[in-house]
Amino acid sequence: MRRALLALAVLAAFAAAGAVRAGEPATQQETLLDEAWAARLSEATLRRDAALTRLASDEQALRVARHRKYPRGEALRTVERSVERARARLSATEQELPELLEHARRAGVSPAVLGPFEGESALLLAE
Repeated sequence: MRRALLALAVLAAFAAAGAVRAGEPATQQETLLDEAWAARLSEATLRRDAALTRLASDEQALRVARHRKYPRGEALRTVERSVERARARLSATEQELPELLEHARRAGVSPAVLGPFEGESALLLAE
């Protein structure tokens, strides 16, 4: 569902970019630049979503293990390390999106393409 909404947002951004540039025709190079950056930003968003899903799954496994008091010892530490790695991965992916947005802005990507991703980035920074 989230991927479908993201794809719809990207398509809407391209449509809006066409409306914004109605006065001046977009060159093929600008269009390719916008499409390439939209793909990179979409992939970063998907990586962040996957990291969030993985963290939720690992935390649930840890809650179950602690509640059942099984597994114990090294097996429990493996589950705990998995949660730590998932948290680190999520942190890294959450930092990646604002950085990519800044690079895209500097590269001259249309604001209409950046808009949907900037909303998500602002939500991350608010948390």
